[in-house]
Amino acid sequence: MAEDEAEKWCSENGGYDYFEVSAKDATNVDNAFGNVALGAYRHQRSEIEADEAAQGGGPQKISLGAANAAPPAEQDSGCC
Repeated sequence: MAEDEAEKWCSENGGYDYFEVSAKDATNVDNAFGNVALGAYRHQRSEIEADEAAQGGGPQKISLGAANAAPPAEQDSGCC
C-alpha cells in the first residue's frame, strides 16, 4: 500500500497515526505498539469518565456503617 493511501485511510477511519513498521528489522514496532496502547487507554478512560459523569459526577459511594446494617438474624440455641 502506498504511504499516502495508508495515511489517508488512517485519517478517514478514526484519526489513527500512521507508522511505517518492519517486524523483520523491528523498525518502529515499539513506537506503533505504544501509540496504539496509549490510544486504547485514553479511549477506555474517556468512556469511564463519561459513565461517571452520567451517574452524577463520580464513583458511587456506599456507607458500610452500623446505621445501614440489617438487624442480626435470630439464631437457634441448638448446636451448629
